[in-house]
Amino acid sequence: MDKNFKKIARPDHIITEQNNYLLFYLQMKISPYFTYFFFKYTNITPNIISIGSIIFLLISIISIFMENYNYVFFFLFLNLLLDNIDGELARTKKLTSKFGEFLEKLNTDLFNIFFYNSIAFTLHLRGFLNLEYLLFFIFNSLFYTLIRSRISGISLSKDYEINPFRATFIGLFKYSKIIRDRFKHARILYNFFWNVISSGGISEIITGILLISGNIKLAVIYLIFLNVTFVTYSTFLVILKYLLYRKYRAQDKKVN
Repeated sequence: MDKNFKKIARPDHIITEQNNYLLFYLQMKISPYFTYFFFKYTNITPNIISIGSIIFLLISIISIFMENYNYVFFFLFLNLLLDNIDGELARTKKLTSKFGEFLEKLNTDLFNIFFYNSIAFTLHLRGFLNLEYLLFFIFNSLFYTLIRSRISGISLSKDYEINPFRATFIGLFKYSKIIRDRFKHARILYNFFWNVISSGGISEIITGILLISGNIKLAVIYLIFLNVTFVTYSTFLVILKYLLYRKYRAQDKKVN
């Protein structure tokens, strides 16, 4: 495998973005080798890889109810690894499709709605988690899944001045990388939130270590922290986007 293959499989902008997520960063060290194998020696398409990724996620979720956490996080690791490989294979084979986009979204939505909620549900059945927390987790995951695409980016007027204070908040939107490149503190804050709430960050590693080692009470505390971080991040961006929308709509009316 030469450097050009790696460059096509992992363009600089994707490396820069995914380097921010700890688990994805580790997986990117090995994923191009698997991608090269599929590219060179098989006729497997990216969509087949995506379907395999979803199957591993479903096996991981089923394993939660069997309380076999070694299997849970082993198959989750394979799910995330294949989620990396399908994109790399699509770029190297120059294959993209609406069905592939659908599978990508399905994979993410299944993870967001079912993975941590399944863990929370089993912990509730064992008496470690109160019902109100479980319902809060479920509501939170559904809320985030519904609004995720709507809070990924924000449109700003050309006259909107980005100073360090504003960058702290505007940089939290996923597609505000240009702002995070200018302001280090905005990048640090964004990386904190996304390592916690995004798949491929640190949450799978921390939750896995706690559950496999039997530290159930600490795992419950971390799940509460995870969900509070989720709702804080999501709600803040919804409010910020609404306030900016109201501000610019009012300015447009004055101009007109």
